[in-house]
Amino acid sequence: MAVLTYIPNNASARDWRDTVNALIKRVDALDAAGIPVATPAPAFTTQPSISPTSGTAGSTVYAATPGTVSNGSVVSRAWLLNGVAISNGVTAVPASSGTLTYQETASGPGGTTTSTVQVAAVTAAATAPTPAPSFTSQPSISPNSGTAGATTFAATGGNVSNGSITSRSWTINGTVISTGLTASPASSGTLTYQEAATGPGGTAQSTVQQVTVASAAAAAPAFTSQPTVSPSTGTAGTTTYTATPGAVSNGLITSRAWALNGSTISTGLTTAPASAGTLTYQEFASGNGGTAQSTVASVTVSAAANGTDFTMTQLAAPNRIYQRQTVTGGGQGKGVGTIPVPVNVSALGTPRFRIRASDGTILQANTALPAFTATGTQTLQVTGVDARLGWFYVDLSVDGTTWQNGTVLVGMGSLTAVSGQSLATRMFTARDSQATVTIASTGVSIPANTSCFAQALEPTATAAALPSWGLIAEGTGPYNSAFAAEYLGNRIAATGVNCALVGYARGSQSITRFVPGGADSAGLRAALDAVGGFETFIWMQGHTDSLAGMSSATYQGHLSSLFTDMTARNAIRGSNYNKLLGTIPNITSTAWGTPAQILTIRSAASAWAAANGGVRINAQDIELYDGVHQSQAGSARLADHFYRASRPGIGLPGDDSGPSLASGARAAGAVDIVLPVTYPTGATALVSVGTPANRFSVFNSGSMTSPLALDSTTPITIGSSSITLRLAAAPADTQALDVYAFAPIDAANGQSNAVYDNHTDGDGITRGRQLMATLSPVVVAAPGGGGGTPIKVGPDLTVTGTPVYQAGRTNFGQERTAAGYGRAASGTGIDVLIATQTWTMECVIALDTGPTAVKVVGGISKRGWIGVAAGGKLVANYQSTASTNGDVYMNGTSPTGDGTNPIITDGARHHVALVVTPSGGSLYVDGILIGTSATAPSTTVGNSVFNLGAYQNNASFVFPGSIDEFAVWTVAKYTAAFTPRTSPLVGNEAGLSALYHLDGDMNAATYIA
Repeated sequence: MAVLTYIPNNASARDWRDTVNALIKRVDALDAAGIPVATPAPAFTTQPSISPTSGTAGSTVYAATPGTVSNGSVVSRAWLLNGVAISNGVTAVPASSGTLTYQETASGPGGTTTSTVQVAAVTAAATAPTPAPSFTSQPSISPNSGTAGATTFAATGGNVSNGSITSRSWTINGTVISTGLTASPASSGTLTYQEAATGPGGTAQSTVQQVTVASAAAAAPAFTSQPTVSPSTGTAGTTTYTATPGAVSNGLITSRAWALNGSTISTGLTTAPASAGTLTYQEFASGNGGTAQSTVASVTVSAAANGTDFTMTQLAAPNRIYQRQTVTGGGQGKGVGTIPVPVNVSALGTPRFRIRASDGTILQANTALPAFTATGTQTLQVTGVDARLGWFYVDLSVDGTTWQNGTVLVGMGSLTAVSGQSLATRMFTARDSQATVTIASTGVSIPANTSCFAQALEPTATAAALPSWGLIAEGTGPYNSAFAAEYLGNRIAATGVNCALVGYARGSQSITRFVPGGADSAGLRAALDAVGGFETFIWMQGHTDSLAGMSSATYQGHLSSLFTDMTARNAIRGSNYNKLLGTIPNITSTAWGTPAQILTIRSAASAWAAANGGVRINAQDIELYDGVHQSQAGSARLADHFYRASRPGIGLPGDDSGPSLASGARAAGAVDIVLPVTYPTGATALVSVGTPANRFSVFNSGSMTSPLALDSTTPITIGSSSITLRLAAAPADTQALDVYAFAPIDAANGQSNAVYDNHTDGDGITRGRQLMATLSPVVVAAPGGGGGTPIKVGPDLTVTGTPVYQAGRTNFGQERTAAGYGRAASGTGIDVLIATQTWTMECVIALDTGPTAVKVVGGISKRGWIGVAAGGKLVANYQSTASTNGDVYMNGTSPTGDGTNPIITDGARHHVALVVTPSGGSLYVDGILIGTSATAPSTTVGNSVFNLGAYQNNASFVFPGSIDEFAVWTVAKYTAAFTPRTSPLVGNEAGLSALYHLDGDMNAATYIA
């Protein structure tokens, strides 16, 4: 027998038989020997199917057609809806929508196997809407008209389907008066009735029914007896007339009026007319039925017996300007004041005044003053004189017909008082080499309608009893300073009234000479008592006390004594005046104290002003002719500083405060010192004049000797948001530095080298405000402590756009405030640094308005980020383990700000920290825990690189507010409420993985290991 090891295509039937028999024998032999023979596994020869493949939850029955199995049989079936088992038979009826799957399991001697999964869709069953209630018939009211206080109106309710009537409302003229089926209006007008119905399907309102309610007729008031006046005759200025009221029915007397020659002079029961003419009296009554007038009672007022009962002495001082008592009101809207006029009264009467221009125009009409009460020589207080721009005469009369005309031109307006030492004297008088320098040569015009009244004395000069009023003029006169011309010209433009500069000053004197009891106190008091008052007081002094080493506390104590005395001297305005201090502007002379002594006096004045409602001006750009005193050009510049400082006191925007420096930073090994700039309101840029590098001084911290040299090529760079000083050599990384702007003693002329901002407030001065001088050093911390290796905390970021930086919180340098963002390169580390289940992301942010869409402060897509939603709510996100789309939003469900996080668009800086641990997340705002989540975070890496100021490299997410001190940790930095830091992170803190100070760039922070 031929046994084939393989069967060819042409094998005969005999060969087939023999081969099969041989195989059977071999199997029998193996079985006899106890060797097992493998049994084939079951297999689906046909797969199961389900129908239908789609249907509706709760109604569709899904049926399975089983598959066919070889080497076994189907032993179990499983229907799953959204992954949850709902049946193990051949049919299933899903109760809710989702994905329905069916699978069979077969088993046999050779093992088990499963069929392919069959899938069907289940849609939600449609819900029939509940019909809303509706009125099948509308309510009605009756009667259809009526009278207030008499008629009761009744409603017939409407009929409602799908609901019932739940409320009723009667209104009269829009005011609800009843909620029942009846209403009785007490007043006339339009009466409305409306019903509201409620049912399962919502609410409905009936149509509004309305009727008109008429007023009840009321009787008109009437005078049953007329008023009378007594006496029937009298004399102007002496007789008091009294009215006896009439009687009124159906009403009350509501007003009275006395009129002299047609002009109302009183509304009471008595009057004392000041001039002759016809005096009338009438009463007016009102009631529910209308109004009524009495008859007019009339009497005659005779003139005083003597029409020329006083003589006027002409005013003593031409060009004098009187201080107004108010700054608003009066005929010009600019306030009024009083002018004392000497008179000799021979007979009592009522004086009158008028104000007359030099061309005869009557500026202020005939106005009565209080009657004289005594005869003889006295001072008539001419009150109510309008403040105005221009000179005028004061005329007096007793009867308004015969006038005694004034012959001396005066003005009514605003006075500024000045005192101090030699720089104050030059506010009135140009001295030394400047005595022959004209005001015109400085570009300043002498303004009309101004004058001066001052004693500006040299150190040993003898004071006169009183100064004299005079006009500003070129030449050698007492009032030839460009300061007076520029300052008063600006004040006139601002106030619209005549302006004067008054005061008393003496060169080379301590403040102790001017306080009460001092040698110059009497002269100062006499000058101010003579003018009676002032709106602004300028104190310009300090050099002598700097040289003497006077302490800050002592100087401030003397300032308090001085200004207390000035308030007492201000008879017209009391404490209502501007206090302006100008202690020691820029100085190149070394004869008036050390830098520290000068700064002491400057700081004392600044501190006193801040505590007492004053202003110390920031004048560091004054041209000097001898290293101490202002030239004529310097006087004009000094005047601009004082004028700007005075503007808030007259209700105008702006002041003398310019950009300021409060912090600085230097990187390890670097020669550059970056000084962030804080701008005043309205300023957006810096403008440099000349070479301002020599106005800055850098010292080793704690010293003001041996300043560090600046780079000879590029010593200073003026940026949009910072000033960078470049040193000639880098100090040790362990050395902290002190930086001063405009520190004494100045090395060059201040007016030639300066830094300003670009804002002028429309004040007529073309340059901006000067950079503020530092009264104490800007301390630049040492960048490293041991001279070791610089370590960068995280990767530097590639910048997109143009970020803007500004001075941030105290001690924190700058902050990124608008536009632009940074992004890390893939693989630099920050894209995976929080690929752990424990991490913290924190920053300080500020935003003053809510964005229109979500904006991102920083973070990584599908890992975690912090932002602000439309409307201003904080958003904090991290990825959960649920799936690649498992977003967890702290206190919410989406990036739209739907949750309970606070709105933080209040303009204030807020510290935000998102802490993630294996057990979930925690969100802190300003150190306070505001929310937690128990959802575990993902351990996978985000699907984008880290962004700071945006998200996924997408400019539409750029954060529009400020960002500072952005840090990422691989530890749970906060586990309970905490106080946010008041100083920056160093970079070597445990667990800190990335740190961005944002001090003018988006580079990672660096520390010295």
